[in-house]
Amino acid sequence: MSRAPVLPDGWTLVALQSVGSTNDEATRLAETGAAEGTVVWSREQTGGRGRRGRHWASPIGNLYSSTILRPACSAPRAAELGFVAALAVADMVPAGRDVRVKWPNDVLVDGGKIAGILPESAIGAGGEVEHVVLGIGVNVAFAPQLPALPRRSARRLGGGGAGKAHGFLGNPPGAVAAKRLRDDQGGLARQGRAARPGS
Repeated sequence: MSRAPVLPDGWTLVALQSVGSTNDEATRLAETGAAEGTVVWSREQTGGRGRRGRHWASPIGNLYSSTILRPACSAPRAAELGFVAALAVADMVPAGRDVRVKWPNDVLVDGGKIAGILPESAIGAGGEVEHVVLGIGVNVAFAPQLPALPRRSARRLGGGGAGKAHGFLGNPPGAVAAKRLRDDQGGLARQGRAARPGS
C-alpha cells in the first residue's frame, strides 16, 4: 500500500511511514486523550506483534492499522470487539472463497491465514473500560510464511490488493465492531462461522 487511506467523516487518520507497532502508537495516543475513531496506519512496522507477543512480519505492501475505541461496556463485552472485527475482515474476502474465523483472532481463507486481530484494553481501577486499541494486520501483497499455519495474501486470492485494502479502511472494522457492540446487547451472532479450538 503506497498511499494513505481515506476514512469516512468522524474518523481521524494518523498516517506514518514506519513505526515500531501501530498498537503501541495507538495506545500512547489513547493514554494522552485521543478520541474514539482515531486510526493509526503505517506502511510498515519494525516491531509488529500478534498474540502473546509473537512477531508479526510487517513489510511494506500489507495493511497495518490500530483503531482507538472507548466503549461504554464491561471488560468481557469489550473482549468481543476482536472477534467482531475479524468478521468485518472476513466480509471483505471475495465471494466463492472458503473463509473462516479461527477463534479468537485469525481470519483464514482456503485454509491459510490472511489476517490477524490484536485487541488490547485498558481497564480502570473500578473495572470500567478506559479504551480498547484494535490492531489489525492484513496480508495484502505479501504473505510471510510460518511453519505453524499457511499464509495467504489478498493479491494471490484475487481480492484487489491495495485497492481492496483501501476500501476495507474506508469502512473501518473498528466502526463495525463498535456499532455491533452497541446494537447486539445479547452477545455475538454469526458464531457459526467461527472455527473454535477442537472444532
